[in-house]
Amino acid sequence: MDDVHDITSQGTPDPDELIATARAMIPDLRARAAQCEAERRIPEETIQTLHSSGLFKVLKPQQYGGYQMGWDLFGE
Repeated sequence: MDDVHDITSQGTPDPDELIATARAMIPDLRARAAQCEAERRIPEETIQTLHSSGLFKVLKPQQYGGYQMGWDLFGE
């Protein structure tokens, strides 16, 4: 996934940057949709992409290494 980069090493990202990162993932997620359905689970590549993108940290409290952002951002 060339458009998605590891933003987790840059401190707390800007919410707009997280949204842009998530949107950049859409083509790859769509490409893996059939695999996801066939395997009845999320492909490991998708999990790794979500980790490296920092999206798993959006709701996590800062004291545990997260960004401690709101549900509104996570939903968007």
